[in-house]
Amino acid sequence: MTEEQTQVVGRQRDAPEAGAERMGAIEPSSPMPESPSPSTSASASESEVSFVGKCVFWALMWWTWIIKTSALLVYYIVRYGGEQAFLRTSSSIMQGFHVNVKEIGDRTPLDTFKGVVFTTHKSWFDFTLGGAIFDAGMLSRWQVAFVVPFSALTRNITKRAFFFKRGSTKGRFEEFQARILSILNGPCPRLLVFPEGTRNRNGDGLMRLRTGMIRICFDAGIPVYIAPSDGAQYIVNEFKCHIEKDQPFVVVHKGIISPSDYETWEAFYAAIDTLFTEGYEESVRERLAMLKE
Repeated sequence: MTEEQTQVVGRQRDAPEAGAERMGAIEPSSPMPESPSPSTSASASESEVSFVGKCVFWALMWWTWIIKTSALLVYYIVRYGGEQAFLRTSSSIMQGFHVNVKEIGDRTPLDTFKGVVFTTHKSWFDFTLGGAIFDAGMLSRWQVAFVVPFSALTRNITKRAFFFKRGSTKGRFEEFQARILSILNGPCPRLLVFPEGTRNRNGDGLMRLRTGMIRICFDAGIPVYIAPSDGAQYIVNEFKCHIEKDQPFVVVHKGIISPSDYETWEAFYAAIDTLFTEGYEESVRERLAMLKE
């Protein structure tokens, strides 16, 4: 880890004014693979789930992410302090689902990494898995606070939960960038970000990577740790109202991409897109292999 990486705020690049070009879409470098659903996952769509099934599902969600998570956070805050509470709570919830986690690649650089972690987003459970595996804070829109309300209420204690209002960053690009930098240079060394921008309702494949956070990282010189994953949608699927324990979850550590190695943000985007796609495809193949074992 270099001295420049230790302090994330190394420089502010001279960037074009925010606008359509800056936040515009760039197509992914290659088509995404389709992964057949395992026999253990729900095959019915959300509309086909019975009313009773939906009630049971949301009761379990309410118990897990409101009652149980709140109780664990209080316990860990008192015993270990705020900054350890989020990691320990996430780990406890993950263990309660008996997730069969497999990590591929070298995760050693993550131990001293300061910056943004890019991973896949297919379920609300990704926040729990990401918090436990990457020991990273979560950056999410305020709607998620209704799912994990106590995480939002204790965010100033744990220093691991940060929320924003969707659409509030339009026309305030530099202000949002400054907030990200203040988080990384302050209480939280790593932020978990889903570059697809939202959950993939289809479950399989990748959506186009959004440009906003990638542009922020390039302009501010924030390194990006690439670690795509697959499997959360078969553990907790809020679209199909499905919960299942003992499922495989695969994370592929592809390494760090530094903005200083690229002359333009388009080249930076392309490098992230290529590595992210490669890692995701590998995670899908490995998860399917684990199901056959």
